[in-house]
Amino acid sequence: FFCLLPAAEAIVNMADPLFTSGTGPADHIQRTKLFGNINAFAYYFAELLVGTPPQRVSVIIDTGSGLCAFPCVGCSHCGKHLDLPFDRNASNTSQVLPCGIDCDRCMNNQCSYLEEYTEGSRIAGTWFKDLVQLNGSDKDNKPVRVSLGCHTDERHLFYTQKVNGILGLAPHKITGASNLLEELYQDKKHVNHAVFSLCLAEWGGLWTVGGYDDSYILPDFTLLWMPLHHIGYFGIHLTEIRCGAQ
Repeated sequence: FFCLLPAAEAIVNMADPLFTSGTGPADHIQRTKLFGNINAFAYYFAELLVGTPPQRVSVIIDTGSGLCAFPCVGCSHCGKHLDLPFDRNASNTSQVLPCGIDCDRCMNNQCSYLEEYTEGSRIAGTWFKDLVQLNGSDKDNKPVRVSLGCHTDERHLFYTQKVNGILGLAPHKITGASNLLEELYQDKKHVNHAVFSLCLAEWGGLWTVGGYDDSYILPDFTLLWMPLHHIGYFGIHLTEIRCGAQ
């Protein structure tokens, strides 16, 4: 069992009881089920419901990037994944984003992206807006209109992985733009999107936004708080490694 609780520095006081419990009538903690296993998948993932009517899309939870994107119908080079490619034409709330001032790349008069990863994987596609919500999350988590990426090309691990896409949770100081959490919870002032926890079991886990659920902390264990630094990832300063007496 492993619990990761990153938070943007200077945004929240983690000693505040508002962020240390998931109980009470006015619950500020939003919960979503996680799937996956290190040996079978090499990652953990969540499910999104995208569009109207909603289509299920599986996405890897990635704390080292800020892009939320997945393959769509018409992709020229995409692998076979758990869910069908997202069909933008089947969603009556989908809207393609045209090229503009805030667009870094342009392809066929559509705002596009190209993301390359350290281990050699690469994804390319176009941006669009649609309604999205976390599948299996709390009942009051209504669909919110956000910006999403639609793959037109997948290479290496993105092509062979079982899960459809990726959901980047990197803080906006890294990416220069808001991540999906900020957009998903923009209408919930009682939920601090800058704080989330990933509690991982051997199979699956729990993803909470706004704090952590203390019912998952064993009675004989206490949380150890460490300051984070943002240099492209959620990181900590490592000063020493010990193994036994060494």
